[in-house]
Amino acid sequence: CAGCQQIIVDRSFLLVENNYWHLTCLNCCACAVSLDGSQSCFVKEGRVYCRHDYQRLFSSQACSHCGVFIEPHELVMRVHEHVYHANYKCFSCCVCQRPLTTGQQFVADHPNLICLNC
Repeated sequence: CAGCQQIIVDRSFLLVENNYWHLTCLNCCACAVSLDGSQSCFVKEGRVYCRHDYQRLFSSQACSHCGVFIEPHELVMRVHEHVYHANYKCFSCCVCQRPLTTGQQFVADHPNLICLNC
């Protein structure tokens, strides 16, 4: 087991990034919450984190519109120091809710974006 260094003889175990774990040993290194029932965990420099602590400790930014953490694989739109999910809900006019497209002019009244028509 990567956590306790003991041999795993249990019928059930977990495999995380080529390391085997007892179900009871896979815990977040920051808050110690058990991760055996989680759908995901995050590994950085060999240390295992729950989603909340990984985002808290290593997140670059939350979306200026919805406040949700921006995952590393997600496309974003930047407006000065603000960052938005590049989807139709977050990067859209706050008045008419029309999506803003690359190259389209708009007014930035952070965190609100307003198309020129509005």
